[in-house]
Amino acid sequence: MKNKAWIGLGIVVALLLVAFFVYNGTKDNAKDTVDKNKKVEPIAYEILDDSVQLDKEVDKWLDENLDKDGFYTKKTDKEIFVLISGGKQKTTGYGISLNAVKQEGVNVNVEYEVLAPAKNAEVETKETNPHMVLRVASKEAKVEGKIAPLEVKTDKKEKTEEGK
Repeated sequence: MKNKAWIGLGIVVALLLVAFFVYNGTKDNAKDTVDKNKKVEPIAYEILDDSVQLDKEVDKWLDENLDKDGFYTKKTDKEIFVLISGGKQKTTGYGISLNAVKQEGVNVNVEYEVLAPAKNAEVETKETNPHMVLRVASKEAKVEGKIAPLEVKTDKKEKTEEGK
């Protein structure tokens, strides 16, 4: 009688383990499907220089935000404008580096870095507004900015020497 109880308990435990692994396997496959649907795709955009004529509403928005440090977006009926601004600076030598623009589902991620002049660089004492304006060919996307420094590749020997 005791042997039958142990066999019954063993079967129940085995069935629970099978159910557990089947459920987790299904959940992982569903996760993979969701991740595949969030493919990173290129998106059409252009970097605008100061010579591009913009409508009054966008031009006013740029003027209001140009002196502020940060990431700003403006949606119109046809497209989205992005302003990446380094704010007001007292010298020349600052800039904006656009590292990546990529679309993941309905999100557009803009990775950038505000660059400062090198320590020994010759700069002019002059008020500047380092900035970059992008026009993204989408009116429905959610555009987000992320400060993402460029990766600088150095070998271990250089790192050791700099650390001394």
